[in-house]
Amino acid sequence: MRRHLSIALAACLTASLHVTGMAAPPEPVNVFPEGSFEQLEGNAAKGWKLLPGAELKAEGANHYMQFTNTDPKQSAWALATLKLDPDWGALRVSARIKVTTLKVGPEGWHNARCILNFRTADNKDAGYPQGPLLTADSDWVTQTVTVDIPKNATALHLQPGLWASTGVMGLDDVTITPVEKPALFPGPIVRFNPESGFVDGNFETLSADGKLPQGWGEWPMVAQFTEQAGNHWARITNPNPKAMPTIRTNLRLPPGCKSLRVSARLKATGLKCGPDAWQNARVVISPCSADGQPLPSLPGPALAQDSDWQTLETTVTPTPEMRYLVLWVGLWQATGVLEIDDVQVKPVE
Repeated sequence: MRRHLSIALAACLTASLHVTGMAAPPEPVNVFPEGSFEQLEGNAAKGWKLLPGAELKAEGANHYMQFTNTDPKQSAWALATLKLDPDWGALRVSARIKVTTLKVGPEGWHNARCILNFRTADNKDAGYPQGPLLTADSDWVTQTVTVDIPKNATALHLQPGLWASTGVMGLDDVTITPVEKPALFPGPIVRFNPESGFVDGNFETLSADGKLPQGWGEWPMVAQFTEQAGNHWARITNPNPKAMPTIRTNLRLPPGCKSLRVSARLKATGLKCGPDAWQNARVVISPCSADGQPLPSLPGPALAQDSDWQTLETTVTPTPEMRYLVLWVGLWQATGVLEIDDVQVKPVE
């Protein structure tokens, strides 16, 4: 195999990817304009309830929220609520935060943070994913997280502030952009950011239920989510030489995306490859058009024999019709144990 995958493997991928009659999802928009603090109702910020210690501040023409707390047994915070659209599958929450003289408390949540609390239709708790936060003094810095929306959630409470910690916290430019539900492909669609790259490939950010890493589709039965000394990675064990167990992620590329470097840290134990060149441990790169139609697949990093951890990479140059890259990582009609970590997609510098 030199340029494209074999006909047999390409046919399997085409069958898995093929979807008809579905349009590409719309570009993301900020659905929380109240987070700029520029929508005023008198002297108050529209959409916000301020608790003791929170106040709206102005610096020239710009408005922002400031929290001041001197009692470590108390919290200074504010509250805003966002109604969720049933078509949203996840939210990307971003905020600019500044902290001075911060003294955090003994618990992990005793710091400067934006608490995210999903609520059900009857206003019951539906989950507390980690939001933007700081644990030490910092000038203005942007923190961004992507969180899956629980199936029973209908609203999101945003609760920024100093939680059982003292100091002064500034907050501005809170934005929330929906991530579309799976539609074109199985599993979530991750919008590729050329500046940060594919951040979910290190397996360190968990989904809302905490069972699997964020940004990846459903795992096969023979795949395990493994942890040691705080590091997480994927392990696939395959005893069946006719099976192709893989994990996958769906990346949506921005228009005009340039050359990309696709890399992965792989480790193989007891690997027995098949007779064809593609029957081994590898990353398969499957480009797709805007409507989800598969384009010719490309070879990615691969192992054909046992190996300790090593980083392998390849370069992909997106064509104008490529809007998605689907990465499949696994054992392709090869038996043994494959371990996977630090799957990265970054622009070529």
